[in-house]
Amino acid sequence: MDSCIFCSIIDKKIETTIISDNEQVIAINDISPKAPTHILIIPKKHIINMADISEENMDTIAKMALMAKELSKQHSQFNLVCNNGPEAGQTVMHLHWHFLAGTDFFKKIF
Repeated sequence: MDSCIFCSIIDKKIETTIISDNEQVIAINDISPKAPTHILIIPKKHIINMADISEENMDTIAKMALMAKELSKQHSQFNLVCNNGPEAGQTVMHLHWHFLAGTDFFKKIF
Protein backbone atom coordinates (compact mmCIF):
# COMPACT_ATOMS: atom_id res chain seq x y z
CA MET A 1 0.00 0.00 0.00
CA ASP A 2 1.71 3.17 -1.24
CA SER A 3 0.40 5.57 1.40
CA CYS A 4 1.31 3.36 4.37
CA ILE A 5 4.53 4.40 6.13
CA PHE A 6 5.08 0.85 7.47
CA CYS A 7 4.70 -0.63 3.97
CA SER A 8 7.25 1.93 2.75
CA ILE A 9 9.66 0.86 5.51
CA ILE A 10 9.11 -2.83 4.68
CA ASP A 11 9.69 -2.09 0.97
CA LYS A 12 12.92 -0.24 1.92
CA LYS A 13 11.61 3.05 0.52
CA ILE A 14 12.15 4.65 3.94
CA GLU A 15 15.33 3.93 5.86
CA THR A 16 15.15 2.86 9.48
CA THR A 17 17.10 0.78 11.97
CA ILE A 18 15.81 -2.77 11.96
CA ILE A 19 15.92 -4.51 15.34
CA SER A 20 14.77 -7.90 14.04
CA ASP A 21 13.52 -9.22 10.72
CA ASN A 22 12.18 -12.47 9.29
CA GLU A 23 10.14 -13.49 6.26
CA GLN A 24 6.83 -12.26 7.75
CA VAL A 25 7.59 -9.70 10.47
CA ILE A 26 9.88 -6.75 11.09
CA ALA A 27 10.74 -4.97 14.36
CA ILE A 28 11.89 -1.34 14.45
CA ASN A 29 12.37 1.36 17.06
CA ASP A 30 9.40 3.70 17.51
CA ILE A 31 10.30 7.22 16.35
CA SER A 32 8.35 8.68 19.27
CA PRO A 33 9.17 6.35 22.18
CA LYS A 34 6.95 6.18 25.23
CA ALA A 35 9.39 4.00 27.20
CA PRO A 36 13.17 3.50 27.32
CA THR A 37 12.66 0.50 25.01
CA HIS A 38 9.84 1.04 22.53
CA ILE A 39 9.92 -1.35 19.59
CA LEU A 40 7.21 -1.80 16.97
CA ILE A 41 6.49 -5.35 15.80
CA ILE A 42 4.96 -5.11 12.32
CA PRO A 43 3.70 -7.78 9.92
CA LYS A 44 5.08 -7.42 6.40
CA LYS A 45 1.64 -8.17 5.00
CA HIS A 46 -0.63 -5.12 5.20
CA ILE A 47 -3.24 -5.96 7.84
CA ILE A 48 -5.18 -2.94 9.10
CA ASN A 49 -5.60 -3.95 12.76
CA MET A 50 -6.63 -6.87 14.98
CA ALA A 51 -10.18 -6.77 13.59
CA ASP A 52 -8.73 -7.38 10.11
CA ILE A 53 -7.06 -10.68 11.10
CA SER A 54 -8.33 -13.79 9.33
CA GLU A 55 -7.49 -17.49 9.41
CA GLU A 56 -5.09 -16.77 6.53
CA ASN A 57 -3.09 -14.41 8.78
CA MET A 58 -2.68 -16.72 11.77
CA ASP A 59 0.87 -17.77 10.85
CA THR A 60 1.87 -14.10 10.61
CA ILE A 61 0.32 -13.34 14.01
CA ALA A 62 2.20 -16.32 15.48
CA LYS A 63 5.45 -14.93 14.02
CA MET A 64 4.68 -11.58 15.67
CA ALA A 65 4.25 -13.34 19.01
CA LEU A 66 7.51 -15.23 18.53
CA MET A 67 9.29 -11.98 17.77
CA ALA A 68 7.94 -10.51 21.02
CA LYS A 69 9.25 -13.61 22.80
CA GLU A 70 12.66 -13.10 21.18
CA LEU A 71 12.72 -9.47 22.31
CA SER A 72 11.78 -10.59 25.83
CA LYS A 73 15.16 -12.34 26.14
CA GLN A 74 16.67 -8.86 26.56
CA HIS A 75 13.72 -7.40 28.49
CA SER A 76 12.00 -9.95 30.71
CA GLN A 77 9.39 -7.47 31.95
CA PHE A 78 7.49 -5.64 29.25
CA ASN A 79 4.12 -4.54 27.94
CA LEU A 80 2.75 -5.56 24.56
CA VAL A 81 0.17 -3.02 23.35
CA CYS A 82 -2.01 -2.99 20.26
CA ASN A 83 -4.18 0.02 19.44
CA ASN A 84 -7.13 -0.84 17.21
CA GLY A 85 -8.68 2.10 15.38
CA PRO A 86 -8.24 5.85 15.69
CA GLU A 87 -10.37 6.16 18.83
CA ALA A 88 -8.09 3.61 20.51
CA GLY A 89 -4.97 5.58 19.55
CA GLN A 90 -3.99 3.83 16.31
CA THR A 91 -2.29 6.43 14.10
CA VAL A 92 -0.88 4.14 11.39
CA MET A 93 -3.55 1.91 9.88
CA HIS A 94 -1.25 -1.09 9.60
CA LEU A 95 -1.33 -3.64 12.41
CA HIS A 96 1.57 -3.25 14.83
CA TRP A 97 2.34 -4.11 18.41
CA HIS A 98 4.20 -1.81 20.76
CA PHE A 99 6.82 -3.68 22.80
CA LEU A 100 7.50 -1.40 25.78
CA ALA A 101 10.12 -2.11 28.43
CA GLY A 102 12.27 -0.34 30.98
CA THR A 103 9.54 1.57 32.76
CA ASP A 104 6.34 1.13 34.72
CA PHE A 105 4.37 2.06 31.58
CA PHE A 106 1.41 -0.07 32.62
CA LYS A 107 1.01 1.79 35.93
CA LYS A 108 0.91 5.10 34.07
CA ILE A 109 -1.96 3.94 31.86
CA PHE A 110 -4.18 2.17 34.39
